Order: sequence, then C-alpha cells, then structure tokens
Amino acid sequence: MKALSLDALGEDVLCLVALAVSSSPGMLKMYSQISPRTRSACFAKLFASVRLPPRITISGRREAPPATIRALVRELTYSSRAPEYEGFGWELDFFPYLVSIRFAAQPGYCPVPWRAIKTCIAHPNISSICFLHCLPVVDIDGVSEEEIPSTSLTDLSCIPYVWRDVLYFFDRGDVSSEHVAEAESLMLLVPPMSRLARHLDLPLETAPLRQMAAHSWPALRELHLSGRYLSPDQMGYLPAMLLNLPDRLPSLLHLSILASPPAGVDRAPVLGRLSSLIYLPQLQSLALSYPDPDDVICSIQAPNLIHLSLRDWPRYYYPLYFPEALTSHMGCPILSSTECLLILKRMSASTRLERLELVYEADDAENDLLCHITSAYPHIWSVELHRYRKESNVAVPHEQIAQRLATMKWLQRVRLNLDFPETTGPLCDSGEAIDRWTARFLPVGRQIMAILHAACPMLVALEMLKQNDTRPVWTKFYPVREPSLYSVDLEW
Repeated sequence: MKALSLDALGEDVLCLVALAVSSSPGMLKMYSQISPRTRSACFAKLFASVRLPPRITISGRREAPPATIRALVRELTYSSRAPEYEGFGWELDFFPYLVSIRFAAQPGYCPVPWRAIKTCIAHPNISSICFLHCLPVVDIDGVSEEEIPSTSLTDLSCIPYVWRDVLYFFDRGDVSSEHVAEAESLMLLVPPMSRLARHLDLPLETAPLRQMAAHSWPALRELHLSGRYLSPDQMGYLPAMLLNLPDRLPSLLHLSILASPPAGVDRAPVLGRLSSLIYLPQLQSLALSYPDPDDVICSIQAPNLIHLSLRDWPRYYYPLYFPEALTSHMGCPILSSTECLLILKRMSASTRLERLELVYEADDAENDLLCHITSAYPHIWSVELHRYRKESNVAVPHEQIAQRLATMKWLQRVRLNLDFPETTGPLCDSGEAIDRWTARFLPVGRQIMAILHAACPMLVALEMLKQNDTRPVWTKFYPVREPSLYSVDLEW
C-alpha cells in the first residue's frame, strides 16, 4: 500500500496540524518546510508575531516589511536599541491588523523612553504593550497628564528579569533607582486603564497598588503580580487593592500572586484574615506563592476552578544553589504537607480541577496529602510536585509517590522535583559528582515512568528535575524511547 503524504490531506486538516505543532519551539518552522501546501497552512501562524530586524537603511530608517506578511502581523517585537532611533514607529502603519507591541531585551538595564511608549499608546490599533526585561521610563517631572494620550490599552505587561537585584549586586550598583523609575512610569500608565483593562502583568516591587485600589476594574480578566516585597509595610497594599474582590474585579478569570516576602517576615497577605468567605464562581485559575493557610484566599469558593498552583517564587531550586550572600534578603516560607492539605480541604476546589501544582516540605501528612489529591479531583490530567526534604539525610520515597500518583488514570503530564540528597550541593560540587548522579538518576526516572505508564495509558511523558553542570533542567522520560536530558524550558 502506497504511503500517503501530508499533501493528500485537506487544507483544514493541515491548518489543524500547524496549530497543534506550534506549541513546540521550532516545530512550526520545520513543518512549514515539508511542502508548499504545509507552508501555506503555516503562513498566518508563522507571521502572526514578528521581530523587527535591526537593519537600518541609508536614510536612517528600517527597511519596509515585505508586503506579503503585512496583513498577517498581529504582534511586533522591538529589540532593545530600536526605541533610540529617530523616527521610531514609522513602520507601525505598514501593519493594518497590528494590536500588540513587545519591547524585549537581554537581562540588564534597558530603558524604553517615553517618546517610544507614547508613539505606541497613541496608535489607534495598539491595545497591548509588553516590556520584557525592559524598563519603561516616563519622566514624571517632565511629562504632564495632558501629554498622556487617551489610552485604549487593554493589556499591559512589565516583566523585569527575576534576578535583576543579583545583576546589580555583581555590577556593584543600586537597584533602587530602577525601582523608582519603574514605579513612577507604571503610576502614570496603569490607573488610566481601569475601565478597559483585560490583562495586567506587573512587578510587585513597583506596581501602583494604592492607586489601583481607587478604581474598579470591570473588564479585567487576568491579573498577574510577581516580585519581592521591598519592606513589610508594602505587604499591606495588595489586600487593600483586592478588597471587595468580587465587586472590584467582577470579570476575573485568572489570578496569580507570586510574591517573595523579606527574609524573617511572616507570609504576605493576599486578602488577609477576613471573617467572611468569598465566592468567585467565574475564577478558573489561581496561583499563589507561600500562601498563609489562614488567609481568606485559601478558603475561597471557586466551583469552576480548573488550575490551582500553591508554589514558591522564585523557584526554590535556584536559591538552593546560589551563594547565601545573593539570597539572604529573600524569604522562602515553603508550605508543609500539612499546610497544603489544610488549604486544599478549606478551598473546596471544584471537582472540575484539571491541573494542580504543589510545592511543599514533606512531613508526616504527606501520604494524606497525596491520598487527597488522587481521590478528590477525578478530572486532573496534569500534576506538578516540588517536594523538599525537611532533613538533608532523609531518603526520598520515590516509588511510593509514583504508586500513589498512578491511581490517577487520566494523567497526561507529570512533573516531579523530588530533591534527592545527591542534588543538594552547589552544582553537585563537581562534574564527576554530576556524572555519578546521572547514572543513578536515569534508572530512578525509568522506574517511576514504568509505574505510571502501566496505570496511566494517556501519559505522554514524565518530567523530572535534574541538576545539570550549569543549571537545573527538566529531564523527559517517555514510555518507549530514551529520555531527553536537555529539556531547558524552566520557569521562574
């Protein structure tokens, strides 16, 4: 029988394949190179998001974008130096359906001047702006409120490098000046968005929470706040902003509060220890770092919740290997197994829950916690556990953990960071130590994969955290082929 080629499939099927492979980095490009028909199916997806090349013409302007892609572009990314050029923004009018701008840079000091920001805000089609590892700079003394255009922004993201204070430490600089500039800029940009905003992703160090508390946010669907509290006083701003949560943010679907408290300070409040429960029927996703089990946020009634994450921030497996001088200002009050179990029972999360992530320090309640997970949420297909040892010389019961998880028949994705004793030294101490641990790690991963695969027929892969020679990586174990040791899609 003659093998069928992809070209024998209909155009709609080729487009569905393009959509399916687009979630894997590099796969869409490979798929587009198979044949002219697959390239045609990928075309809109390939050029929906483009990066403006740094080339400059003789006249000082960039080359005009190719006519064939202009109507396809929805998101345009500028490199770090692009806003410095005279005539910035001249290319925006080439893209009739452009709605999103990204300023992206490598970690470090990279200011985006007000002139560039104002050009984007004033453009009638632009509704989304993202500053990735960039610093929006609005001179609060040199810019009047009248100069700020009437904004139609619905999405704003300001995502500084997670370890920017560490970079300043190495450069012998003071990160507080960047905090001040960022706070002043966000104070001018964020509050005017209150009526239309749908998505906000802001750094906790500098988000204008007190100003945001003066407004209702009727259209806001996603609120992401992450960063470090710079002082204990600052920890009170968030509960004030989220006061009367169902009324102030009636459209909220996704809430993520990833905060690291100052060292030696209690867990930061989200809603605080209020007397009444909160009912959030529309909430679908909730992510919290180091939550206080007695905080009202841990007792919310969310019958439609499908994603829950009780985690650390930044990932504890990074500070675990950093010199103490770089992390001594950070608090890492990881939940215990007992506290995790208490929160899950109090929250009464919907049986609709599909994705669960827990970061905890194992104690005597760990087995009860795992039993609750495997029995209370029948629709879970993704589990991520970061389990840390209370004592350094305690063995990890990886086989028992795998057997407990194997009772969840619909699992498709499992991620495990089991904090094995052999991984606690700084970068495992030496290359020889890493090689020795790899030789032991692979059989452990295969054993866990075998237990899960025998009971969970839909499982695609098991991912386990492993310390590499330069950084932690997720190692992927598959049911029938050799593991991949170099998956680096780590999160902060």
